[in-house]
Amino acid sequence: MGSVSNLITDMSLHHANTEELARAIRHSMVVIDAQKHELDFLQSEKDNGIRQLKEKYQGGKKRGGASTLISQKRAIDRIDEITERPPSRGGPIDPVTGKKVFELTGRTRPEYKTVTDPVTGQKTKVQTGRMVPVKTKVHRLAITEDAFALSSGTLMESIYAEHSNRLKAMANDARKEALTLKSLPQSESAKKVYKSEVDSLNNKLAIAKRNAPLEAHAQIIANDIVSQTRQANPNMEAEELTKIKQYALNEARARTGAQKTRIDITQPEWDAIQAGAISKSRLDQILTNTDLDVVKRLAMPRTTRALSRSELSRARAMSESGYTEEEIADHLGIGLTTLKIGLSQ
Repeated sequence: MGSVSNLITDMSLHHANTEELARAIRHSMVVIDAQKHELDFLQSEKDNGIRQLKEKYQGGKKRGGASTLISQKRAIDRIDEITERPPSRGGPIDPVTGKKVFELTGRTRPEYKTVTDPVTGQKTKVQTGRMVPVKTKVHRLAITEDAFALSSGTLMESIYAEHSNRLKAMANDARKEALTLKSLPQSESAKKVYKSEVDSLNNKLAIAKRNAPLEAHAQIIANDIVSQTRQANPNMEAEELTKIKQYALNEARARTGAQKTRIDITQPEWDAIQAGAISKSRLDQILTNTDLDVVKRLAMPRTTRALSRSELSRARAMSESGYTEEEIADHLGIGLTTLKIGLSQ
């Protein structure tokens, strides 16, 4: 299915005519229902001239048929296993460019070949006596420095490539900036001032940690379920496999009683973190077990609207009459911070 989907994508980008697109789409429908309705997708490939379409629109490419950036962006390549460069050799980020730096692990494994018994016809795997590098899977676009290298030259691909390259540049700049940031030192005085918030965060972290062994057990069970399912259905599509993995994990968590416990950081607790009441190691553990979208909302600066002239006049008049800031803000229907900023100007 992935092959014919890539073909339709590439044909669309190269403005294939209606008749050609209809042939590819008809074939895709056969492929989709082949297993369920026992359809002959190989015969469909011949009837709809799919090989001719692939030669015409993908003939110049050898990478699994995909010939455009759009169809290759999610493609998977197998490369020798890599790992982030360790701190002892400069760390995982190039301080000049901001790019990620990887090194080969050098790990190897025995090489196998398939041998067919001449009598029984049974196939078995035997070692060749050679050692070969361990491979890892990566997205093709992720390891391609310039997205234009995957483009066949269409306008839509150029737009996508420019966007992709801009995002890569932004990521590099962000990593360079991150290298210059220093962690906030822990403050003993802040620990005392925010003692209740620190205790609350520690309790939440303890609850999240208690779930860790159950979650690990659930992951093992889920992996076994997925492995058995893949053995029974070796030609499973990637999308279907993703659904199976999620179902297996949900089932395993139900069996083990594991729950994905997230630490809900409140505004006062975030204030404690900002004041240095939490150590760096403890903060790393908290961030690992929290919703990072919530952290982003807490960390981003808030925009505060300015008071109109009438609101400001009313606020000052009420202040002179003895009203508290909380009462004034409530009366005007505005936030306390907005009121404070307005009165200070």
